[in-house]
Parts: sequence; C-alpha cells; structure tokens
Amino acid sequence: MTARARTAAAALVLAALMAAPGASSTILVRLDLAALVAGSRLVFEGTVIERVASWRDGRIVTHNTLSVDEVLKADEETPATVSIATPGGEVGDVGLWVPGSSRFVVQERYLVFARRSKSGWRVTGMAQGCLRIVTDDAGRDWVLPPAAAGLVAWKDGVLVPAHPFLTKPVTLEDLEGRILELDQAAP
Repeated sequence: MTARARTAAAALVLAALMAAPGASSTILVRLDLAALVAGSRLVFEGTVIERVASWRDGRIVTHNTLSVDEVLKADEETPATVSIATPGGEVGDVGLWVPGSSRFVVQERYLVFARRSKSGWRVTGMAQGCLRIVTDDAGRDWVLPPAAAGLVAWKDGVLVPAHPFLTKPVTLEDLEGRILELDQAAP
C-alpha cells in the first residue's frame, strides 16, 4: 500500500469515527514505571473484595474495594482497605465501557498505583496503573501487563496499539524491587 493510500485510508477511518454517534476515545500519556511511581501517592498489592457500580452525574462509575496486602509506597497512613473509583461498569441492564480504564475482578490480586482525586482514590494512568498478580504452579507470583484494550497511538500517520511499560509478565519480586529503588531514588 502506498503512502498516499495509507493516508487516505486513515482519513476515511478517522472521518467514520468522528461521524459515529456517541463515539469517544481515551487519550493517555504513556507512563513508564518511573512516572507511575512518581505520580502515585500509594502503591500497594491488594485483593478486590467488592465491586459496586452506580450512576453519578449521568455516567456509570464502579467503586472497587481492595484489602491492602502489602504497601510499597505511601505518602500517608494506609488503611486496611482502599476504595478506588473507576469509570464504567454495569448497572442493571446498562453497561458502560471506557477504553483504557482499569477493570478489577472480585477475589483477584492486583498491584495498584493510585493517586488522590477530589472524590477519593483513582488508578494512576488508568489501566497502566492496575496490574493483575497471578501465582504459578511453583508458587511464584507474576505481574501481568495491564488489560489496556482500546488504547491507540498515532504514529507516522497510522493508528497503532499503544503499549504500556509492561508488555510481558514479570515476577512480582523483581517489579517490587524496581518500584522500591525508584521510590528511594526520588528527590
């Protein structure tokens, strides 16, 4: 495909997206691990114990309650549970999905980078700061890349998937070490 054909195809796709009723997108700055640590007031490992979605200002918001299992960074005293609001969710037979948003699952473990907002805790960088932890058959904990479906970047005239800092599983122990080093090195 020629450069002219790619440009025409991209323009057609963008025109179709802009004309679609109710279409929206999420634009995020790609954060590396150092930016996630620096931009978070709280970094912790936790288990989701409850998810409750409700309507707020005409939109659906899900309140996720996590038990705090281990704190890696805290700029203030950390409670035993943390409630984190995420955009989207399901209320009755109505659902809202926000591209790039974090999605927690009850009874699952996560490594969470969080910041304060006017209304409470939020995940830093949306899905970039919400990493699921799984345990393998040997008992080792692994951190999975974020489930950041729907994120794209414009590169050289083409829409491409936007990849987070973590693109393959890493051991929780290794990632914890990197987080602690970055936090201690911060001014």
